[in-house]
Parts: sequence; structure tokens; C-alpha cells
Amino acid sequence: MNHKIALLFILAFILVTNCFGQRSSVRFQLGYGVPLSKTSLFNYYYVSGNTASGFYGSYGKGYRLEGAYNYSLNETVSFELDAAYLIGSKMSFPIAGSTTNSIVSASASFGEISPLVKFSFTKSKLAPFIGVGPLIGFGSFVSEFHSNTTVQDQTFKGSVAVGAKTVLGLLLSKGKLSYYAQLSLIYLNYSPSKSEITKDVVNGTDRLSGLSVSQKQFVYTSSYTVATQNPNLPTPQIKFYTPFNSVGVDFGVMYKFGSEVRRK
Repeated sequence: MNHKIALLFILAFILVTNCFGQRSSVRFQLGYGVPLSKTSLFNYYYVSGNTASGFYGSYGKGYRLEGAYNYSLNETVSFELDAAYLIGSKMSFPIAGSTTNSIVSASASFGEISPLVKFSFTKSKLAPFIGVGPLIGFGSFVSEFHSNTTVQDQTFKGSVAVGAKTVLGLLLSKGKLSYYAQLSLIYLNYSPSKSEITKDVVNGTDRLSGLSVSQKQFVYTSSYTVATQNPNLPTPQIKFYTPFNSVGVDFGVMYKFGSEVRRK
């Protein structure tokens, strides 16, 4: 089945490039993003002794692999469909006041799709450009609690995030190949619909198999009725949002399928 899907994508790609090749291009890039803003990463905090600790950052921090298909209406305006994959950097936070070397860590893996409208402001070989559009994200993030006595990992996933993306850059045309550098600004908040504890070790003993469904699985909703929890069902909790905002620098190459557009 996966081979059939891949074949359909390849055939669709060939069809598109044949039909619109004179105005089509593809590009590939690698970049790295840092938090555009920092907010609470979790829907909880830790208390150690007399000290309460919160954890702040953005899951948008990390390397980004991106590819895109671009269709030019003219030398100024084009439409683009971006597909990106975020390899989130691991963020670690020692818990203040802990006597057991407790550390909370977090990281994410996230896919993104973004249709953009792009504008080029000059016909020269070195052309500045800007692009704007909505962004759809999907994936998961993991929180890890590690101490001298305890290891507990929890994976959050489900639902789709909707945000916005803006790019600003410079494109250097070299015939069919062009090279570019750009600044990417991403505004995206993600609210997982469920989570599950995937590791629970205390004093060297694996306790995961002994946990009931309600103890290791959770669902997130805007509201729920407080009642005696069925141990065979996931535990409901209030929905929360986590930041995937970032500002990043990207470098890439673009290949044009049509004949070269001469630039002065």
C-alpha cells in the first residue's frame, strides 16, 4: 500500500511539472530555528522542598528540513506549497531545590504544510522576496523526568495545529539553479488531544506494565465531568497549548523546470 501511495505521488509530480513546467520550480533547504517567544512548556510545575519550578521555551527550536513546489504567475507573484519537518532540539531544565538531581527535558518532532503567496521585488539576478501564508502542523512532543531514583517519559500527540508563516529572503539566480537565504518566522501553538506515559522506572523497577489505562493514558478536552475514574479508560484533563513559535535562518537551492528567465 505504501508503495502504491508513493507511486501516485511520483505520477502526480510528473503530471504537474509537465503541465506547468514552464513556470514551475522546486526547492530544498536546511535551517535552524530559535524561540520567537517563550511560554510554559507543560501544563504543570514541579515543587521540590519550598521551591516551585516552571519551564519556559518553545518546541519550535531545532533543525528544519524543507521542500517546496513553486508556480509563478509572473516575475513578481508566485504560489508555493511548502512541506517541512522539524527535528526539535532537546531542552533540559534542572529542578531548583532538588536533592535527587532531578531534570525535566522536552523535545518535539513535527511536520508542517504551508501554502504561501510569494512576491519578488526586482528583476535582477539578486532578488529580495517575501512570502506569507497559513501553516498546518502535526506531530508529537515528549517530556522526560529523570532523577537519581525515577525515570518517566510521556508522549503528547493527536490533533492538528493551525498558525502562520512569513519568510523574507534573497534569491541569487544562476540559470536553472538558484540559491537563496531566508529568514523564517513561524507562529504556531499546538494543543495535543492525548498523551501516554511510555516509561516509568522507579529505583530500577519497571512499573509501566502495572499501570492501569487511566494511570498512563490521558485525553485533553475543554471541559469534563468530575466523577469516579474508570481504570480502563484514559483520564480526562483540561486542554492546554504549547508553543512551536520560532525565528530561523534557512539556506537552500531551487531548480527551475522551464526555460531560463533572463535577468539583467
